[in-house]
Parts: sequence; structure tokens; C-alpha cells
Amino acid sequence: MAIGGIDKQETVRLRKRQARQFKRSMKGVKKFCSTQGSNIVSTALDEDETHINFSKTNLATETLLTNLSFTNTPTTTFANRNLLQLPTLAKVCDRYRLSTRSAAAVAFAVLVDVGVRYHRKVVLEEHISILSEPNSIFLGHTSPCRGTAKEIFTSIITLLKNRNYNLNDVICVGCGGTATDTGWKGGVIKYLEEYLDRPLQWCVCMLHANELPFRHLFLALDGCTSGPREYSGPIGKQLATCENKTTLLFQPLTGHLPDLTKNVVNELSTDQKYLYEICQAVLTGSCSPELANRQPGNLSHSRWLTCANRLLRLYVSTPDPSESLQILVEYVVKVYAPILFSIKQKTFFKDGAKHIFNLILFSRYLPTNLRTIVDSVIERNAFYAHPENLLVSMLFDDRDYIWELACRRIIKARNTDNGFKQRIFKTPKLNFSAKDYTEIISWQERQVTVPPVLRDVTNDELEKMAKDGSLKIVDFPCHTQSVERCVKLLTEASQSVTNVNSRDGFVRTTLQSRVEFPIFGHKNKFKF
Repeated sequence: MAIGGIDKQETVRLRKRQARQFKRSMKGVKKFCSTQGSNIVSTALDEDETHINFSKTNLATETLLTNLSFTNTPTTTFANRNLLQLPTLAKVCDRYRLSTRSAAAVAFAVLVDVGVRYHRKVVLEEHISILSEPNSIFLGHTSPCRGTAKEIFTSIITLLKNRNYNLNDVICVGCGGTATDTGWKGGVIKYLEEYLDRPLQWCVCMLHANELPFRHLFLALDGCTSGPREYSGPIGKQLATCENKTTLLFQPLTGHLPDLTKNVVNELSTDQKYLYEICQAVLTGSCSPELANRQPGNLSHSRWLTCANRLLRLYVSTPDPSESLQILVEYVVKVYAPILFSIKQKTFFKDGAKHIFNLILFSRYLPTNLRTIVDSVIERNAFYAHPENLLVSMLFDDRDYIWELACRRIIKARNTDNGFKQRIFKTPKLNFSAKDYTEIISWQERQVTVPPVLRDVTNDELEKMAKDGSLKIVDFPCHTQSVERCVKLLTEASQSVTNVNSRDGFVRTTLQSRVEFPIFGHKNKFKF
């Protein structure tokens, strides 16, 4: 056994540190409490835990500081404090054995009732994010009084006018597939077209169109939801804890998963990367321990991507999967995931019609009863099967006869154009037995109108540029993922600041920081 002596240097260092702490605490002393004309301050020395009281004058304070060998006497700042005495309340609380926390809650409740204190208010607001494409430039956000299409349209126009945005530059509108935005009679886009007195190119989110058939198929096989993050069926109830299960030997499946380039993989979110890797595991029949230990993402009814992740994670951990689980997993690896990653590869709206065709083509393996469920959802959300979007896709086709056919149909539509008032944008009836994306609608039964993105291109220029491949249009995206990122930022901003300008500044600052420092996870990023 060894007993060490006193470390004199360490003792001196500790004494100096305690003296500095005491000096800082004295600088923070507020106005002394007034009790019968006396000033009382209580402090403690850490060295011997002795409490010292000073009363009536500040002379004792000065004496103590001198005894501690402080060269400069600290100045004391004075501020008002609410030290209201509540002796009756204290006696009643002691009588009924109320704890300190309970007594404070009772006292605060009384102050709220008499109007002295107020609870923090929570206000529910609609926040509409507005971006400019391409390059996803944040223009601002609005807070309409109600979530109706008319109110949203009015707030958008007001914001654009206040920001001196030239409305003549608006060619295309991107949004989600909700009826509020895409209603052919009273949707937000319809109101915008009527206000501008000209048609706009509709770029409705293709990611939503891919997600909805999977969602309806899941609900048909496993039952409806029972809460914000809960399901009523046997499969849905297991999804919440699927990552805790041990992976087992499982039957590999076949699918249409595309090969992604390194640049595309780097742009994927964490949950999307997980889906891509676990799809590869299901296709090969082998799930690595590293992948099994990763989190598949939080379960939420607004994010069916994580539901697909958890379905595959549950499949690789289930010794005898049910028929419904096998159907859902097979749909993910054959339809949902391949279309999602194809959209990430070909992100522009000129490829939207091809994504719709692949969604139809990949889902033909389903039995008739399930295919009926999927087909009805696809048809309701086939905005890229509209002739205006189909013609744009055909103009950029590698086959000569396809872009020539598109040119002829556009010229014919211009010659027979009867004005803007007769143009109605509805999702068409689809041909689910089509062999090519150009055949997914019946052209004879549809009124063909000129794509708004080609309004400034003459017929001669159109034929020439389509022939030599020099036709260029603005690369509008076929999805609204950048808008969803801004929606998430606005949600975070609403938890920190209150007014519109503060939220707007919060979002702009964060976006600018991401541009300057896109990745901060490596040592070479910390150089100055």
C-alpha cells in the first residue's frame, strides 16, 4: 500500500481556480433582497463548504475580497427581482403535504387565472414553400388563412408580387398529386392558369405517383392504419420492431433494380441508400451483418419509403413469411424500388411518361384482383401520360419516327387550336396493354394541345432542332423532393422562430450553409 503526500502545485492551482469561481459569482450578484431594510447575500466556499452571510452593508463583502487577496474589488450590478412573499400559500402547501413542484404548479395556475402569467401559445398554420426551378432556388413561403386551393393561390400570387417576381417567366408548375393542387376545376394550378390567361406545363411529383400504388396495395393486404405510426394488420404491427430481429436464411427474389452510378448513389438520402442495399440483399439472398444492424428509418404514414425498408428487413428475418408479406416484398423489389431509382437517375420531366409506362409494365405480373387495385391508382395519378407531357418525351426520343410523329402532332394541334378556354387538363384513360410509352393513351380520343414549354418555338425551328438534336428546354424535375426538403426546414424553423421573416431567414441561412459546406463528416473538411 502506498500513501501519497500532498501535491502542493495542484493544491495551489485548485485554490486559484476556486478564487476565480468565487470572483465570477460575485460579479453576477443582483440586487440584494430587501427584508426589513437589510441586504442579505449568501455564498459558499468550495474549499471547506462554509457558508458566510453578509448583512446591512457591503463592507463585509469588501473585507472578504481583501482577505482572499483579490487585487481588484468587483463591482456589484443591481437589478429588480420579483420576491413576492406567499406565506399563506406556503402554510397550506405544508398542511396538505404538497411537494415543491406541486406548489409551484398551483401558484402558477392561480397567476394564469388572474392574468398575470400566460402559457406559451401554439398556432396551427398552413406553410406553402415556393421554389424556382431549375437549381431549386428558394423564393419564400406563405401562410394562407385556410388550406383551400383558392387561399393557397391567392397567397402565392401575393408573395410573388411582393418579391417583384416576373409572372411572365412562369412556364411550368410542380406540386404534389393532391386534389387541392391538381383539381381540373378548382385546383391551385387551374387558378394560376386562369390568372395568367395561358396554360402551364404540369409537372406533378412522380415519386408520389410511384408511392400511392404501393400504399393502396399494402392497405388492401394488411388492413388500414390505426394511428399516426401504427397499423392494424399483422404485418404492420411487426414493422415497428423489425430491426431488432435476427436475419435468417431467406428465399431470394428477382427484380428490375437498375445499376446506379456513383454520383447518383451519393445524392441518395440515408433511407434511399438503405432501400437500394437491402433490395440487393433480397435479390442475392444474402444480408450482411452491417446492413442488418443499420436503422431502416422511422415509420410514418407520410413516408412509405421507410415502410418499404422495414418490409424487406422483416422479410430477411422471417423464417416462414406469409403470402401477404411475400406479395408486398415482391412488389417492392419488382416495381416500387426500380421505379424510384429510375426517377433518381432520370430526374427531368421529359422522362416522366417513360416512368409511367415502366410502372405499368413492371406491375403486370400481379394477379388480376391485385392488379385492379394498382391500376386504378396509377390511372388517377398518370399526369405524365397527358398528351402535353407525352409529346415532350417523344421529341427527345432516339428513334427518328417517334420525334417526327411528335412534331406532326404538335403542328396539327397548333393549326386546330381553338383558344385557351377549351383546354382542360385531366389524367387520361390508360392502355395497360401498351407495348411502348407512346401507346399508353388513345390519341384519337384525346384533345391534343401544344406543350406550354414550346410556346416560343416556331414550327420550322421545332422540326429543325428535333432533327439535329439541338432542341433544348428547361430541365424541370419530374419530382418535388427539393420542395419537401424546404418543408422540413420550415417545420424546424417554426419550432425556433415565429414570424414569417424569421422563418424565411432561417431557411435561407441553412440552405446557404449547405451550399458552402455540403459535407462536414471528413477530417479534410475541417481545414481553415
